[in-house]
Amino acid sequence: MDRRFSAAITAICLCAPAIRAQAGDPGALQCSSRVLRATTARLQRYVYCVQPDGSTSGGPGSRNGILVLDIDRHFCFVKRIVTPMVAKVRQGVSGGAGMRGIAVCRETGRLFYSWHQGGKPGDDGAGCIDLKTDEVVWERAYDFPCARIQVSIDGKTLFMPCHWTDRKARSFRTIDAATGKPGRACHTGTTWPKHPFIVHPDGRRLFYPGACLDLRTGRLLWSERKVFKGNMHIVMDHTGTRLYTGRHRDAESVATWILDAASGEVVSKVPIDKQRHPDLRGISEVVAFEPGGGRFWGEAGQYMVRYDNSKSPPELVTIVDRDELNAKHGLKLTRSKGHAMVTGAGDYVWFSNGAVLEAATGKYVCVMTAEDGRFTRGAKFVEVDWLDGRVLWAGQDECHGFIYRDYPIARIRPLLSSDRLPRTPTAGPTDVPATSARP
Repeated sequence: MDRRFSAAITAICLCAPAIRAQAGDPGALQCSSRVLRATTARLQRYVYCVQPDGSTSGGPGSRNGILVLDIDRHFCFVKRIVTPMVAKVRQGVSGGAGMRGIAVCRETGRLFYSWHQGGKPGDDGAGCIDLKTDEVVWERAYDFPCARIQVSIDGKTLFMPCHWTDRKARSFRTIDAATGKPGRACHTGTTWPKHPFIVHPDGRRLFYPGACLDLRTGRLLWSERKVFKGNMHIVMDHTGTRLYTGRHRDAESVATWILDAASGEVVSKVPIDKQRHPDLRGISEVVAFEPGGGRFWGEAGQYMVRYDNSKSPPELVTIVDRDELNAKHGLKLTRSKGHAMVTGAGDYVWFSNGAVLEAATGKYVCVMTAEDGRFTRGAKFVEVDWLDGRVLWAGQDECHGFIYRDYPIARIRPLLSSDRLPRTPTAGPTDVPATSARP
């Protein structure tokens, strides 16, 4: 009865302006269009992925540009934004050549990208597009190597770490986000400023593997070179107080290290039960948090794994075997770089091998597809959510930096179908037992 009454009221609201228009009311049609727009709010959740990727071999190669995929249409192709300098980027020219980074600022509606081609001045560079128009705002080549670009909270400053091939570097660069003009070199003493960079939500601190820098004074707040040996990765949790690692030196027995963001000290290590899972290793690179931080995903070799972060230490609850997915669904997923990301709404998780799973269950959903309908993949991506043609929300690269606390789920939830929403985390039915470990 209530639904019929609501439908009747809606019909009256839509028809009344037309009746008024016939009676000569000039403002009636404008009123009608406003009512119609209010009742047909359009949500679009897109993934922006830069290609060809500098981390995953065997990428699209000739299909350079920024690939845009529709989350709510099984991650299928929407468009490819091609920019002049990106069109010249090629994989395999030198170590890690290709697109190296992507970041977005929802305050300005700008998306930034960076690339690496070689060791000569002018080989590397960065660019910026206007998300609303897809137009290039600026593109520049630089005389310094470029890696995983990051943007400040206010969207005014870009931070460019050195590429991993330049191991002698002891500084990173700032760039004017409005023009692309290079700024100052920020020296880090004896610490090699490796990617990824994370800008804390307070806008005052910059984190990278091995150190934390005060952006106001340029002073190192802490440096832990003994802990951060090799090319480790870090991701900040939703509280802004903890850092989770990937590619650490305890990968045979530890899934991830958990560090205190204020000091850089290791506060916990997440053990791997080698008796039950002898082939399992630590998370390859990136920890991908679900909304609220109660669960996180990651890649561990051929496995995609999910941990219950509400336990201390976190416990393994789901394992998805890449080889089993290939056999069951006729896929050709290969070993990826270990990059993963969960949607802001918490319904899907996807990986740099191209696979998309239900975040709450680990069930296979689809693979990412390019303009020809064929399988594609990438390792540098961001989610941008649009509502009626305006940017409603955008997350930073691969969950780096605090993307869930400010997600507008109250506005987005009514626009999503009920079967697509994440279920409330519980200790039972939403978790696939790690012993059976099958989606």
